[in-house]
Amino acid sequence: MATVLYKSAYLKAKMLGNITGTAYTFPATQYVALFVANFNSSSANPGYWAASTAATAGQYVSPTTANGHLYVCTTAGTTGTTQPTWPTTIGGTVTDGSVVWTEATEYLIGFDTTYPPVEVSGGGYARQAIASTGWSAQSNSSDLLGVQISNSAVLTFPSPSANWGLVCAGGTFDASTAGDQLYGISPLTNYLTIISGNPAPTVPAGDLVIEDI
Repeated sequence: MATVLYKSAYLKAKMLGNITGTAYTFPATQYVALFVANFNSSSANPGYWAASTAATAGQYVSPTTANGHLYVCTTAGTTGTTQPTWPTTIGGTVTDGSVVWTEATEYLIGFDTTYPPVEVSGGGYARQAIASTGWSAQSNSSDLLGVQISNSAVLTFPSPSANWGLVCAGGTFDASTAGDQLYGISPLTNYLTIISGNPAPTVPAGDLVIEDI
């Protein structure tokens, strides 16, 4: 199933700037990054919610049964003894013991940078480049309101030499490290716990879809 990427606030502002006379040249290459849920990262089941566990502001978590949403800790504390009922509205909040979790779509796609996504780090990880020629020709989107492009070739990340954690989301940037986020994925269709020695993670051709509506 294809994963749709959404424009970040940074990219929207740059594109609007073109209208008002502040020129912006879209980068010739985008770099695809992977984001992880890093709550309880040293456990045997990293990234997923756990009872009676400390959480710090900015940590990302997935419910034990993935529901298509990630949550970021916006008030630090200790989780409760039973899993909360997770909100599914964008920006919705829930109190869990002394922790407050906030539905994280706006953070993952770069509309709010207070709690930036946590990118994989170390273990041979590197963002993967897609040049402007690495996207398919435009086609109509299913809702008939816009057009789509998608990656035209398989995207292969390095083989992990250390644990990467629970990969849940991603985005594209204008640089191979640091840089500005252009698009965000919130979240991936299927989460993947990547550990040292796993095969190199891949993104099938056609799986990253940019839709302009």
